[in-house]
Amino acid sequence: MARRKRKAFFKVVLLLAFFFFAVTWINIQATSMGYKIEQKRESINRIKGENERLFQKINSQLSLEKLEKEAFQMGLIYPEPDILVLLPDKNRAARRPAQVAKIFNMTLLKAS
Repeated sequence: MARRKRKAFFKVVLLLAFFFFAVTWINIQATSMGYKIEQKRESINRIKGENERLFQKINSQLSLEKLEKEAFQMGLIYPEPDILVLLPDKNRAARRPAQVAKIFNMTLLKAS
């Protein structure tokens, strides 16, 4: 009978030890996963910030004022309304020279 009690006691101790190690291992894994998740969040925030900065840079490079200034520095000028060749749109009728002049913020000179 004493031998059975020792065997049962040993099984209980072994089961408790296994349970203790299993819980400890799970906690270590959860903590490790938490650190990895936090690192990924920091990486995502850093990339989002860099993405936003690059979009701002693109927008500033493509601003109409900057493009116009660079075009004038390259020697480009606005076309004269009378030399514009208007091609018909597939979806709309051809624009009139007055509409084109309005798009380019130009004043349309009347031919005499």
